[in-house]
Amino acid sequence: MNRKQTAFRNIILTGITAGFLLCPAMSAHAASPWVFQEDGWHYYMENGQPGIGWVESNGFFYYLLPDGKSITDTITPDGYYVNADGAWYRRQEEILGISFTSFDRFLPVGGEWDKSPSILLLSEKYRQIFGQTRRIRVAKDRIEYIVSGDGSAKSSSLGSSMFTGNQNTANKNGSASDTGTPLAVLYQEPGQGRYCLELKMKLHPKSTDEKQTATYDYALFKALMYQISSTPDILEEALLDAWQGENRWQINRQDWVRAGDAMILYAPGKEAGRFFIRPAAEGD
Repeated sequence: MNRKQTAFRNIILTGITAGFLLCPAMSAHAASPWVFQEDGWHYYMENGQPGIGWVESNGFFYYLLPDGKSITDTITPDGYYVNADGAWYRRQEEILGISFTSFDRFLPVGGEWDKSPSILLLSEKYRQIFGQTRRIRVAKDRIEYIVSGDGSAKSSSLGSSMFTGNQNTANKNGSASDTGTPLAVLYQEPGQGRYCLELKMKLHPKSTDEKQTATYDYALFKALMYQISSTPDILEEALLDAWQGENRWQINRQDWVRAGDAMILYAPGKEAGRFFIRPAAEGD
């Protein structure tokens, strides 16, 4: 599995820089002040001393240990994920024509999704296309993707499990008592410091035809990753493979497994999959 991120992307780091054009990480390492040693890449200052902490090189940000070594595929002490080349950057992607930008780092539980412009725009787009037959409900602490009609408006095990907690989370798009079958729900568990993603639909990542509902189903799944993670692409890949692939990440019921900046635990449900997701920490 190749986790290296080598595409050109725009990067923004609040309080440090803005608008850099990213280059492949290895090209940044190929020039001074980088030196490759047996244990990996090391960074040296002009005075010959090893760099420590965050440094910017060719538009990338790297985290250095006290000996100047760049750490890779891990969480930095201050909570940022650096990829297999040691580089940090902010992901950006268009989903059904709507721009989504990842967070600097994993979003702690407590965010207010009903104030998130991108997911609200996506919800409005689904309303315009599907009306009430396929809709996204956005509340402060949960996002629900619901299908109605054609006999699907009966209650389901997925729906009942989701509404056992606080039900006072409705917005103008609907309420917790609405009929319909939830296909996917992402909600917060503040007492546990984690999120829960419940899925009751097949995912088709190769579907790009906007005349097919499968395209909209997967677009919603991708958009949910951007609501919590600074590495939505990695989280997307890991969850998809665990839900209906070969589970190469070995996500299971007993042990938390790291994927990018997130830790994942699986809990099966009746005709549904349930994934608990929490932020990864240094050493995970």
